[in-house]
This record gives sequence, structure tokens and C-alpha cells, in this order.
Amino acid sequence: MRGRAITTALLFAAAPLAGQTLQDYCNGTIPITVGRWAAYKFTGGRSAGTTMRMAIVSSEKVGDSTFYWYELQMHSMRGNKPNNTIMQMLVAGLASPRVSIKGLIMKDNDHPATRAPEMMIGMMSRAFTSGMGQYLEQRCKNGNVTIVGMESVTVPAGTFQAMHFKDNEGGEGWVSKEMGLFAVVKVIGKDGTVMELTDRGGDAKSAITETPQSMMH
Repeated sequence: MRGRAITTALLFAAAPLAGQTLQDYCNGTIPITVGRWAAYKFTGGRSAGTTMRMAIVSSEKVGDSTFYWYELQMHSMRGNKPNNTIMQMLVAGLASPRVSIKGLIMKDNDHPATRAPEMMIGMMSRAFTSGMGQYLEQRCKNGNVTIVGMESVTVPAGTFQAMHFKDNEGGEGWVSKEMGLFAVVKVIGKDGTVMELTDRGGDAKSAITETPQSMMH
């Protein structure tokens, strides 16, 4: 579970680059809109053939704060069998070291959706905070991100004016301010994996329609 948490945190971390300055990126402050979604495909590398959809499907008040249900759908092949995973998290402070998690729901393939107990949610929240803090420390304070400049980049979803950035580990990406929270248009990993935006919209609904069961049952 910790590995999944950190991986998702790193996906969030790319979004603040849409602020068009490295300082905005490091601050991690961007607006969140319910219904916003973005879909991607992966080619090359170990993730070739995988598709991913990120969305904000609803909001919820927790005390005096507004939290958002973030949904991540992944479709891949496990051997010769398709594998579909849906993860939903009730979060605040997306794409920042101040991220807080108050809910977690998982659904794998045709299995029933399950809701995590509070203890597991607490562990995930600490993993997110630790992972995001380390990432921002490495990328921002140590100056490991280089902004190349604004460029026109074409992906399956269309052509975007996007900021091109590179990191010292051999990866690079393009992010567009018009994409809002899900600002990533294209990413090339150091292992050759390419992630490209295939579609986007503002009408996202929860992909889980059943009532989740407790993971403790």
C-alpha cells in the first residue's frame, strides 16, 4: 500500500508546474474543480499498454475544511488477463506536502468495492506526506528541475502550449496551464516510458456505484 501511495503522490507532484514558474511548482497550490478528469495512455517501458484516468468526482466537508474525492482508474494486462483497478481517496491539499487523507475506497476487477479502516488511512496519509515532502525537497530545494520553456506539443488529445521541464534523473515532461489540476500533457521517463494525454473533460462521476464494504470483513 505504501508503494501505491507514493506513486500516486508523485503523479500529483507534476501538476503544479502548470503555474508556469518553478516557485508555483514548489508551493503546490492550484485550484480544484469537481468533475474535471484527464485520461492518459502509456507506451514503451514496463507500463506499455496501460491506460489511466484521473478525476475529481465530488467534494465533502470534513469539519471546516473541504475535501475532494480523487479517483484513479488503471487498466493494464496481467499476463494474458485484463486488470482494472479503481482507487478513490478523500483528500485535501492535493499536490502539496500538506496533503491529508480522510477516506480510501478500492475496487479490483469484478470484486466488491472495499473501504479502508481509519488505521490504514492514517498510514497512507503519513506515507503521502513523507513521500511528497521528500520529492519537493529533492526537486525544489536542491534545484533538480530545469524549466526549458514554453513549447507546442501534440498528443492524442490535441495540441497544447505547454511548459517543458527536465529533471536530473533523465525524465522530462510538458504541462499546460489550461489543464488545471491535471496539468500533465506528456511525460517521458528515464526508462523510455511515454505517458500522453488522450482525452479530458469536466463531467466526471464516480466509477464505483455500489456501496463499499469494509476491508475488515
